[in-house]
Amino acid sequence: LKEEFGSDYVSLFCNGFSGDINHFDYCNKEGHNLIKTPMIAETITKQWLEAIKKAEKLEDTISFKVDFATVDKRKVSKEFVDSVKELVKNPPTSGDLNISDPYSDRQKYAASKVILQWYDQDKRTEIDIPVQVLKIGDCLIYALVGEQYSKFAYKIRNASPTEKNLMVSLVPW
Repeated sequence: LKEEFGSDYVSLFCNGFSGDINHFDYCNKEGHNLIKTPMIAETITKQWLEAIKKAEKLEDTISFKVDFATVDKRKVSKEFVDSVKELVKNPPTSGDLNISDPYSDRQKYAASKVILQWYDQDKRTEIDIPVQVLKIGDCLIYALVGEQYSKFAYKIRNASPTEKNLMVSLVPW
């Protein structure tokens, strides 16, 4: 982008909603080949250059609102929670963490404190999720905690009062 717009160009990179660009090539029939970072950067840059052609100057009116959405808490089986409790008693001693298998013993052990607090001690069946919205002119920037998937972004866009929407995930609360 600095090559395109000059060395003074500054960009702000935020985590968008997930699911459209991935570091695994799931279309490769011979296995999930890892896609290299430069290829991902090239894809994002290409999309950005297309989007910037449509850019419009925004009005300078700014407002901010925080509200809460009540959602059902994700359910996990009693067997899963029991397996985490067993791991805490007898932790795995070796091996690599494997992000492609979130249910491996090493992954469950690494997350055991949070898993047990969330799914064993906390008995709520619904939770309130903060939704932060920044409005600049007629552009809405939605900021949500946690990792949101792109299908959820479509729901927000479809209900939005404007065509100009940006989605940011993994935002601290």
